[in-house]
Amino acid sequence: MNYFKTDTSKWGKDGPKPFYDLVLSEKIVICGGSIAPEPGDIVAITDGFTVKALAVVRSKPYPITESSSSGLKDKVAECDIPYEDGNTIADVMIQELEEKDHFIYKLRYGISGIQDRDAINEINSLINTIELEWKYSMNLISDMLCKVGNLVLTGAPGCGKTFLAKKIALSLVDNDSSRIGFCQFHPSFDYTDFIEGLRPVNQDGQITFQRMDGVFKSFCKRALENPSAKHVFLIDEINRGDISKIFGELFFSIDNGYRGKNGRVSTQYQNLINDDDVFAEGFYVPENVYIIGTMNDIDRSVESMDFAIRRRFCWYEVKAMDTADSILASLDPAIAEKAKARMANMNRAIEETEGLSSAYHIGAAYFLNLKTSCENDFGQLWDYHLKPLVSEYLRGQRNSDESLARIKEAFKNEIIADLP
Repeated sequence: MNYFKTDTSKWGKDGPKPFYDLVLSEKIVICGGSIAPEPGDIVAITDGFTVKALAVVRSKPYPITESSSSGLKDKVAECDIPYEDGNTIADVMIQELEEKDHFIYKLRYGISGIQDRDAINEINSLINTIELEWKYSMNLISDMLCKVGNLVLTGAPGCGKTFLAKKIALSLVDNDSSRIGFCQFHPSFDYTDFIEGLRPVNQDGQITFQRMDGVFKSFCKRALENPSAKHVFLIDEINRGDISKIFGELFFSIDNGYRGKNGRVSTQYQNLINDDDVFAEGFYVPENVYIIGTMNDIDRSVESMDFAIRRRFCWYEVKAMDTADSILASLDPAIAEKAKARMANMNRAIEETEGLSSAYHIGAAYFLNLKTSCENDFGQLWDYHLKPLVSEYLRGQRNSDESLARIKEAFKNEIIADLP
């Protein structure tokens, strides 16, 4: 990660405010000459020598004429900014700082790289406080979901995959939870639960069977009632069910290229659907429906994910340290810092163990037990929550006792120089 600054007070015939507003509204920074930030780099946005906002770069620099923003070059000209052909712009995600968080960084005006260690430490401290990197990750994942239509979040146990999925869903539906659906796959979950099937009903004391919509088909009907709004369906533990059996002919319908009426398919119970049903001519996934699944790569109850379903989803790995700050925010700050260091040390030892890998990392959600059941006692956390999981990882391996002891020693260490 590299650090840069861009000064909004250098230009603007009416003072710095017009340019500052433009940067915020367009979510861009101007990159001068040899300044070429990469996605993920941090930019401090200053007014004179005062840092008033922080940004995470989302794109490589490109000419202003290639911007998708309507009339951006004219807007820059209106601020009397001397934009030159040799300069470029980069898309960013910006977070304004509260006045109490403003700080002075006395480097020359304009655009430049930041090398001052004190300034970098101050920026990193603020990034953790405002969760800028977390928001940036959510924004990137949301973009992927909107482009592909289907997304799977993978990651180690306890790293907050479901938590992140719900956050992304809420951001897409403008916090309207009525536009979010949810189900959890398991070995006995099947097509009749998800799409439709015959269900027993009691009619005047007689048990008969009727075709009834499953959770996903019912959700799609609700989405069609409000076609201009995004709807998100969450599938927790997507790899714990028999994917082929659950999705059936939906392998075709969930493909982003076949969303909408053009992707109609006849379901297994199509002949039982009433003529006045919205899907009387065939079922399809509405264009305003997005699917997010979560899965644990090391779940031994499932051999593999169906390759047909893999092709129709984009994939994002949630790493343990990515979500640690957000998950542990409810803990005492001093305990949270110790928890992050212990978690990083333990995960490094797990990854270095023969037969294991980063897929076996343990996420921060396990450390919430410090608050709920362990009374901030890391010894209890190890004995009652972490040791059983690590022992399961090591089952059947040679020298498992030695490996367990080594991982435990790493867990005891509350100091780490370089968090992975």
